[in-house]
Amino acid sequence: MAVAIATHPTRLGGIAAVPMQCPLSAAAELHRAVHELGLLGAGIGTDWGVSLDSAELDPFWHTATELDVPIFMHPAPRGIDGPAGDIRLRKYELDVVIGFNLESTVAISTLIFGEVLSRHPKLDICFP
Repeated sequence: MAVAIATHPTRLGGIAAVPMQCPLSAAAELHRAVHELGLLGAGIGTDWGVSLDSAELDPFWHTATELDVPIFMHPAPRGIDGPAGDIRLRKYELDVVIGFNLESTVAISTLIFGEVLSRHPKLDICFP
């Protein structure tokens, strides 16, 4: 991807997939992706077992603000990408119908009420 982007920089851009299960590694990979690969930011999910307002994620949020790059946050209700989620949502495929909106709402609320945006006021988050 980085080669294609470098070949057509006015037409293509990319974001990095980073290992959010290890925030320090995610921060390091974001730094590498921006400086070495010329990527524009990172794309992460909304739920990987650590609350978005956890202090252990602060190094990642700090790196994003330091690099002045956006974080594209894509919602994924439990059960979509892993183990079965809420059986009530699964029954009528409501995980697809309302699960993504619910997950976005929970993530945005957590970033606001958990004071992530207060701790990192220049953090640029994008939701689809």
